[in-house]
Amino acid sequence: MSLIQIINSEHSAEFGQLITEIKANVLSYLEARQKAQKERMIIIGKIAEYKNSYPQRSKEHRALTTAMSEEGWSQDVISNNLVAYKQYKELMDGLSHSQSLAEAASVSHLILFSRSEGTALAYDSLMYLRKYKGLPSIKAMRGYLGGFFDSKFQPKFRNKGSRSDSFGTPELTTTNTTKQPEPQQTSGSALMPNQGEAFEIPVNDGLLVIHQDSTDIEHEAVKPSQKELIQQLNTIVTQIDTEEVFVNDALRSQLEPFQHQYEMISELAKPIISRPKYV
Repeated sequence: MSLIQIINSEHSAEFGQLITEIKANVLSYLEARQKAQKERMIIIGKIAEYKNSYPQRSKEHRALTTAMSEEGWSQDVISNNLVAYKQYKELMDGLSHSQSLAEAASVSHLILFSRSEGTALAYDSLMYLRKYKGLPSIKAMRGYLGGFFDSKFQPKFRNKGSRSDSFGTPELTTTNTTKQPEPQQTSGSALMPNQGEAFEIPVNDGLLVIHQDSTDIEHEAVKPSQKELIQQLNTIVTQIDTEEVFVNDALRSQLEPFQHQYEMISELAKPIISRPKYV
């Protein structure tokens, strides 16, 4: 359970005193963390742009790659931040309302925007932003893309097939027995939905229950496109010191299992020569 979920949940008087003491610190920490994540996204994005602009500067590329690794930024984190950065740039290059969306969005919001092609997620999020001065939760956006939330980011199916523990954490129910719904909790806000919500869809006379989940998808692996893979490959190739590999049998042995793939890529890299047709 996240810190914000604990703050917005039901709790005992003693525990409530602790929450009161740390609430301001938690909110300040979460705000600073989101800002730091946004700054990291911009750093990663600008480094990638530099590498693409100057592919021949392999020494500098290696230094930047090492620096990101020493910061603890995994390849999945870097890939996801690149996806978010491209979406951020696209929004910032648009009209003023798009720019306000980019500025309000977290890295996780931006990743979801990048996956929303063919939907009105960006428009509906902008309407939400204008009304509530903040964006919907990641859970609500996921539900929107999955068809479980409407254009106001409200669940289409409410509080069926779940029950909550003392902290408001939903518990999965898998039976089809009839059960009286428990009363709605009053904690929460327009920007932070109440805990304990679950949403159901009849599937083969059973229930598919979707529960409150993480609000941070930064560490999810996003499958890169072929274009992105080729760009990454071009960057990696420029960083390999072929002279060092040539005299190092251990390094060369790591390439041997992929000899066929490298030969295929080498063939693909050759320019296509158009041959004249004779009638």
